[in-house]
Amino acid sequence: MGRYKFGAMFLVLFCILLITEVNLYFMKKDEYKKEFSFLIKKIHITQTGMYQFYDANGEEVYLLNNPVFQDEDIRAGDSLFKGTNSAKLYIFRRSKAGTYYRYLTFNGDSGKKNKRKIIHNTRSE
Repeated sequence: MGRYKFGAMFLVLFCILLITEVNLYFMKKDEYKKEFSFLIKKIHITQTGMYQFYDANGEEVYLLNNPVFQDEDIRAGDSLFKGTNSAKLYIFRRSKAGTYYRYLTFNGDSGKKNKRKIIHNTRSE
C-alpha cells in the first residue's frame, strides 16, 4: 500500500507543477503581447529584492519577463515602456532640463539569467 500512496502523491505533485508551469508560460506570453507605457508613481520592494511598480492609478504592473531588482536604482517618477510583442523593457529618467533619456534597457528574461542583459545609459546632466 505504501508504494501506491507514494506513486499517487508523486503524480499529484507532478500535475501541480505542470499546471503551474503551463500557467506561467501563458502569463508570460500575454505580457509579451501587451504594451506598457506609464510614469512610475510608486515602487514597493518585495522580500526577495524585486521591484513592484505602480502606475498613476495605483494599479500594480506585473513584469514576469523582466524581473527588476532593487540594485537597479529605479525611482518613482521614472518612466517605464515596453512595446507590443517585444521583450525589451526601457526605463527613462527625467533630466534636470525636464527631458527624458533612456536610463536602463532590459532585453528580457529568456528563462536563463545569464542571457539577461542590462544596458546602463549614462548621461551628464
